[in-house]
Amino acid sequence: MKIKVETFPFRDGTAGGIVTIVFDDCFKVNSVHLKRSVNGKVFLSFPSRLVEKDEENGVLRKDYAHPLTEQFREKLTGLAIKSYNEKLIKEGRVDLL
Repeated sequence: MKIKVETFPFRDGTAGGIVTIVFDDCFKVNSVHLKRSVNGKVFLSFPSRLVEKDEENGVLRKDYAHPLTEQFREKLTGLAIKSYNEKLIKEGRVDLL
C-alpha cells in the first residue's frame, strides 16, 4: 500500500500539527491531528464527532476513521512524525518530535 503523509506544523510553537494522509492515490483522510500527550507520547488523533457530553463522563467522541491495528497506527504515526520533522528542518525550526 502506498501512503503519502503531509504535515502542517502549528505556527504557535506548540508541538504537533494537522496531517493529511492519502492511501494508494485514491483515498484521503484530512484533519488528522499530530499531538503530544501529557506524558510526552506522540500520537495521531483522527477526525471524530461528538457523541455525548455530560458533566459526569465529560466528552465522548467517535472516530470517523481510524487504524484497526496497533501496528498500522504506529506506522502512520511514524510517517507523520517523519513528515513533521522534515518540514520543520526545512523551515529552520528546532522543535522536532
